[in-house]
Amino acid sequence: MKSWLKETCQILRVAGFPALIALILSAVIDQQINQQLEALLMNEDGPGTQLWLLAGASLFNGLLFPIFATACVLYGLARTRGDAEAPLDFLERVLNQIYIEVLRSWGSALTWGLLLILPGFIRMIQLMFVPLIVVFHRAYDEGEADALRTSGTYTRRHPFRLLGYLVLFYLVIPLTLTSLLDSWRAYDSTPVAAIGCTALDLVVLILSLQTLYRLFERTRKELGDESVFPVERDPSAA
Repeated sequence: MKSWLKETCQILRVAGFPALIALILSAVIDQQINQQLEALLMNEDGPGTQLWLLAGASLFNGLLFPIFATACVLYGLARTRGDAEAPLDFLERVLNQIYIEVLRSWGSALTWGLLLILPGFIRMIQLMFVPLIVVFHRAYDEGEADALRTSGTYTRRHPFRLLGYLVLFYLVIPLTLTSLLDSWRAYDSTPVAAIGCTALDLVVLILSLQTLYRLFERTRKELGDESVFPVERDPSAA
């Protein structure tokens, strides 16, 4: 527990500010979009094409800022493990690929989900390791491995642990925080409290990625997979 707290503090120190700003921007934009959507739906003339524009903006917002925040946290996680890359070098190396692979993951899970809900859920579990593979897997970085297939191989080792992780961090904690703090998240009426709620979201994101990384590292060792970056990397190799 002490090591977790120390690691969390290190990640917050290294990457907390840009990740928090990204999450705040995402929350503010999302609330503005939702307000406009509510006004459109109450319009007697109907929502019209503006509804689709706002839906697209909401989807773009849900992709752009949260994934950037995730990349920032992964940078902090890498730094706690001896990675000497500069922040801009790290983002240049992985950010675009994280966006690409997450979109591929969403598309794959959606395709499976079109069959039935359960296959889509199973596919979602199989792709949990994709961001970690983009950041930490040497073979992927060198273009010799596919992130989705590698994640599928890894997740077959501990499917029930990943199911528990998914239920905890994607259902239980979000629903609990929503029920307790939803009235304090409005940036136009309670901005200070809303920032505190977003900061709590950031801590939950850090804890979820710490948990997922430990399971990723455990699986890597069980598989004997050495195709990952070592704990300490040569800065000149960046």
